[in-house]
Amino acid sequence: MSPVRNERAVEVNVAKVNRYEGHALLVPQVMDLRQAGEALIFAADEEERVFTYHATIATAPFDGAWAFSRAIEDEFGFATQKAVWGERTVIEVPTDAHGGFISVPWGAFEVKMLSDRSGRPGVFVTDATRDDSGRFIFQASAKVPGKYKPMFDEVMERARAYVRDESIYKGKALDLRLSQDGATLGMAKIKFMDVAGARRPIYSEVLDDRFEYDVLPYVTHPGLIQRVRGANKLGVLFAGKPGTGKTMGVWYLARLSEEAGRTAILGTVTEISEVVDFASMYSPSTIIFEDIDGVVGGDERTHALNRILNKIDGVDTKGNDIIFVATTNHPERINETMMRAGRIDVSLKVEAPDAKAAQTIATYYARGMVKPGEDFTQAGEELAGLIPAEIEQAVSRALIRGELKYGKAEMTSDTLLAAARAVQQERAQFKHVPEPSPIQAMGAAFGQGIGDGLLALVNGNGHEVAKVH
Repeated sequence: MSPVRNERAVEVNVAKVNRYEGHALLVPQVMDLRQAGEALIFAADEEERVFTYHATIATAPFDGAWAFSRAIEDEFGFATQKAVWGERTVIEVPTDAHGGFISVPWGAFEVKMLSDRSGRPGVFVTDATRDDSGRFIFQASAKVPGKYKPMFDEVMERARAYVRDESIYKGKALDLRLSQDGATLGMAKIKFMDVAGARRPIYSEVLDDRFEYDVLPYVTHPGLIQRVRGANKLGVLFAGKPGTGKTMGVWYLARLSEEAGRTAILGTVTEISEVVDFASMYSPSTIIFEDIDGVVGGDERTHALNRILNKIDGVDTKGNDIIFVATTNHPERINETMMRAGRIDVSLKVEAPDAKAAQTIATYYARGMVKPGEDFTQAGEELAGLIPAEIEQAVSRALIRGELKYGKAEMTSDTLLAAARAVQQERAQFKHVPEPSPIQAMGAAFGQGIGDGLLALVNGNGHEVAKVH
């Protein structure tokens, strides 16, 4: 605000005029009443002058827009959405994995209660912008007379409260996509994951023990982890062949996270940095990437790899409660720098179940159709080494055998054993054996030749063999 001068050329800077509920008009001692009057007239003109104000909320743009529209309703009852080219933009934003959605108005809104002297309504506008970290966040602006800025501030505070307490995304399981066909969308494409039915995988005893005590407490007992480690941050790698239960373990973690009020986010490996940025807005969170070797593989430290490593354990994630979960079919391909503590803290080697775990899996897939008192020890040994999908196939065959042999679709020790042997036989029959390279073939032939020569010596003269030695 410009300075006001009195007759004695004493310059007084008036920052603003404060309103309060009392009845006295307070004037600084260095200001006479004429000067105070000029200051009030100046302040009155400034209050009527139209300004454009901007404010942001660190949240996904559509989440912020939904909260902002509710805050407008709370403050003013309603606002008229302005049409652009004859149309009003209303976005249907999903709210769950079962087709639920809410309609979120997007764009400009006229608020007649905030009109200027000429009667033109005040205008609020919803938009998206990037913050200092490069994240796309919600932005709102208001074009209103200066006297209405406190009302705009109040709307923004209400919107922040809605995002904090009733966010569309916070504490949910999300499938996040930030780009499409290589072009940045600007605002994330977010779908909800249905993880309610995700069950705990059945692992071998040693692996299950590690899963129980080295991984799950970070989701189920964050207070304990906070007391022991000072920060609830963890990097987990599920490594193993396809079908062994890596994804099942990941989805179970997503389910537990949602139940615990953590935001679970499934992202694409090419967008790790951006997903981490998004997760930091909805912390505490669990972020999941499958086949991570696709971006952190190789022996060289590339710029892309460095950016990912810095994002995972860098300044941007300090203080955020983020659990980083990844899977790979090829752990040998992952750059060793990724395996440092603070990036990957726990590495779980997920293998086909042993005999004991195989029995448990078979009983689960039988869905209660198990003949009481049966001993499945031998069948379990036969099932060992099969992936869960193959065990499920064996159980289905065992139930069919039970119906045909005994007139009841029950799993017995003999029907499961027969089915397990059949699946193992088929698995061995179609197991891929790679063709030897020319050098391998030559080496095998060379070795065979030496073996044939030694055998001839043994059959012809034992003393000759001694000479060879």
